Amino acid sequence: MKVIRLNCGSLCPPVTERLLLGRGSLVSPGCLTCRCFLIESKDRLILVDTGLGHDDLKVYRGRFGLDNHITLRPKLDPQQSALRQIERMGYKAADVREIIVTHLDPDHAGGLSDFPGARIHIHQKEWDEVSHQPCHRRYRPTQWGHVKTWQTYSNFGDIWFGFQSCHQLDGVDEDIFLVPLIGHTAGSMGVAVREEDSWHFHAGDAFFVKQEIEGRTIPKLQKIITEQLAYDNQARLQNVNRIAKLHQDQANVFVTCSHDPDL
Repeated sequence: MKVIRLNCGSLCPPVTERLLLGRGSLVSPGCLTCRCFLIESKDRLILVDTGLGHDDLKVYRGRFGLDNHITLRPKLDPQQSALRQIERMGYKAADVREIIVTHLDPDHAGGLSDFPGARIHIHQKEWDEVSHQPCHRRYRPTQWGHVKTWQTYSNFGDIWFGFQSCHQLDGVDEDIFLVPLIGHTAGSMGVAVREEDSWHFHAGDAFFVKQEIEGRTIPKLQKIITEQLAYDNQARLQNVNRIAKLHQDQANVFVTCSHDPDL
């Protein structure tokens, strides 16, 4: 099994690198990634998050939301979509049979519509949130209205590196674990993937910049953003501490998040 890291969308809000990331230029604009994993398993392709979809990255059409376009200013480059990147590798959309979404924010779920045959794996609490509040402003249901097969998870019982209540991905033999990280949203998950003797851990938006797991001061702007976006910020901070310990103690676990370009 092989893990390929993709950037499926560049978000360039109108603030400098130093303000956005706490490092870099004092004058140059900062950009965030939409980090995804493409997993080449023995019989299928699996995506962890999809970033922005092909239609999101065309001239603005409303799918991503006018407020998101104004505040996040995504680069409108369809070649950054997971679909186009996978096609350049010689695959087809139909080869992606499973997609795990860490959560359903529009910069994570936009590409779902590019893979209409895939089964979508999601935490039950995330599904409950979007199902019961279809007009919730943070979500864009048009991005996943086509989905035919949802696989939800509620009975979590496995343990992964001290993280309780994890779950092996349904229907695959390889070591792919779903790790509940509730806090940023009602049903946020991380995804741990074993590649030979190492693990790749995608923490989604459990943290936004690497300073959070390195015990360093985070930018004030990021602190404000993460607190404002959090469904439960206290739970999110508890998860950040757990991820920081994992990052510091386990040399064979490579931790990444969705938006820090240096992770």
